[in-house]
Amino acid sequence: MILAVLAAVAIPNFGLTVTKADLHQVIASLRTIRAAEKMYYAKWGTYAGIPGTCAADVPPTCLDDINDIRTVLRAEVGARGYGFSVVATASTFTATASGGGAGLFTIDQAGNITRDGAAYTAN
Repeated sequence: MILAVLAAVAIPNFGLTVTKADLHQVIASLRTIRAAEKMYYAKWGTYAGIPGTCAADVPPTCLDDINDIRTVLRAEVGARGYGFSVVATASTFTATASGGGAGLFTIDQAGNITRDGAAYTAN
């Protein structure tokens, strides 16, 4: 009986803790992408992730999925259940994390983070 009560309390709290950890990993990954984009911009004078540039050799700029992000930006990112992508122009970019159950997250070149289109402040 005591174990059942403890389990009834612990299991929902564990799920909430896992969700919070996933959320923090998403935000950390987006911030890592932003830092990597800033370094890429310093080197190439443009942001990576410009649509239609997948065939370009130098600078490589196609960022359609997490493997491209890891290869081109040399950024180790990822969060359970989320996919990452970047869309850019020469002077702006938006990195997106989607697919995980906590919403759609973005970060731009200025460091503005949104969750489902609204400003988001990570704690």
